[in-house]
Amino acid sequence: MASPLALPADPLVVIALALALFVVRVFYMARRLKAAAKNPSLTDLRALEDAKRSLEAHKESLAAARRTLSGNIEGSRDTLRHYRSPLDRARSARHEAIGEALGQTPFEQAKKLVRSHRPSRKKPSRSHAPPKDI
Repeated sequence: MASPLALPADPLVVIALALALFVVRVFYMARRLKAAAKNPSLTDLRALEDAKRSLEAHKESLAAARRTLSGNIEGSRDTLRHYRSPLDRARSARHEAIGEALGQTPFEQAKKLVRSHRPSRKKPSRSHAPPKDI
């Protein structure tokens, strides 16, 4: 006697099961089509129910996407709320250190540098005018 596990390995058994499954499926589809042909509104109702189910699934996925997006935005806002103050402290400490090293604030030194290197306020000469000796 063959073991029960060896039975599905037999090609004739596999072919017989496939044919039986195919015949049952064909009879089931034929019965559904016959019922749909008798009552056309039943087919429309099934299509409407399928559309409603797919719409609900879409709404659920959209709601999940919105929740994810709002969670990501809130997380980003929380991160930025606490980011600004250490940055400002570091910037002001750096400016103070530079000012102490220079003996004055960098802004004051920059103003002095700009004032000392300003061009004179004379009228510019006309470069397109010919020389007077010609």
